[in-house]
Amino acid sequence: MRRRALSLNYLVGEEEKTELVDLLEDTSQLPEEQTAETLIHQEVRNILDEVLTSRERDIVFSLYGLSQTEPSPLDKVSSLYNLSQDRVRQLQTKAIQKLHVLKLQSAFRACLEDSESALATVIN
Repeated sequence: MRRRALSLNYLVGEEEKTELVDLLEDTSQLPEEQTAETLIHQEVRNILDEVLTSRERDIVFSLYGLSQTEPSPLDKVSSLYNLSQDRVRQLQTKAIQKLHVLKLQSAFRACLEDSESALATVIN
């Protein structure tokens, strides 16, 4: 049985006013979205590189799927890094604590900057 090739410009529908290509969904990201996603991913990696050890960073990336992949279950991560599940949890907890401290430091800096600008406004 031989199939007939169709053009994407083939007219379909009851009144044949719609081209086949118009019915196909474009699932690709816009270049701007791809660029933004790449920049955000790189910024997250830079922040984690500054705060975490390489092992902590790799475990966080694996557990939470930050490598533009699906999150990996604890047992898979533990076997991947040849660590016990308990040790992976400990490293995860330590990494999360470091990130909380970073968040608090950032919030404190923002408060100080706001206070300084408010004080400058009052003085001037």
